[in-house]
Amino acid sequence: MWRIYDWWRSGFGSWGWRGKLSLMPFQPLLTIDQFFADPEPSADYLYELHFGVAVKVGLPSRRQFDLQCNVRDALASLLNPGAWLVGSKLPYGLTANFDARAADVGVCSIARWDTVPGDEFLIGSPELVVQIGMERDALAHITHGATAVWIIKPERQEVVVITAEARKVYTGHEELDVLGEARLPVETIFTNA
Repeated sequence: MWRIYDWWRSGFGSWGWRGKLSLMPFQPLLTIDQFFADPEPSADYLYELHFGVAVKVGLPSRRQFDLQCNVRDALASLLNPGAWLVGSKLPYGLTANFDARAADVGVCSIARWDTVPGDEFLIGSPELVVQIGMERDALAHITHGATAVWIIKPERQEVVVITAEARKVYTGHEELDVLGEARLPVETIFTNA
């Protein structure tokens, strides 16, 4: 779709650009139903729906996948399985009807997860969102319910932790707080990855 803007009075005094038209692209927001009605592309990427806009998301490399597995397994071994669900590609949406994402690794309370109908996904952020490689909407996750967002930087072997109060970088023997229930040494994440 194209939306036409009339720059009638955009000019510079009497030398203005009166009457000149400009075309600017306009993309309507997609709903969840519209997003899932389109076929998934058969390429080396997928799409997620971020606030009504389809966003291209690359598939993980072998190293990224290994890191996802390390983090998922480490968190699952630390947290009570009766209280917490730990998963790779945990499905959720930050807002109803206009958002559909999958956390590289997500941690959600079983109490919240059990309220999600079988054919839907979690609305609001998981309590802990782990992103491998680069930051994607970390503050949006915090404002939509996440206690923390971890951004794992494999090239530096560090973890950036973002909470509502602070942003801090952890490396080596430092330990990450896991939802107030356990501590995870940063070096554990990078072992065998």
